Amino acid sequence: MSEAHKTQLHKIAERLRKQRLDDVAALLGLPAGRRFLGRLLEDCRLFKLSYTGNAQTHFFEGIRNVGLKVLDELTDANEDALEIVMKEYRKEKAEHDRAIADAGSSGAE
Repeated sequence: MSEAHKTQLHKIAERLRKQRLDDVAALLGLPAGRRFLGRLLEDCRLFKLSYTGNAQTHFFEGIRNVGLKVLDELTDANEDALEIVMKEYRKEKAEHDRAIADAGSSGAE
């Protein structure tokens, strides 16, 4: 492979990397994007134990691997992204849980 070809491939790879980082930054710049990312990371069981003692462990590890890839891109785009996304997600989830609990208790009367 010639040096010119290597340089061209390097430029293409850098352009693709920049596009990925810009895409993630765009998501992080929107409340809806941060909510989506928080739900995605939660659904990927990133912060839960995967081991179940049966074949479901493999399934959970596959899901978790997707979450780790998303996390890697998030932290490449912004090293504080995980903290920002999860703080907002947990706050909003707590507010929704309270609203549901309040609606349930007022409906029981």
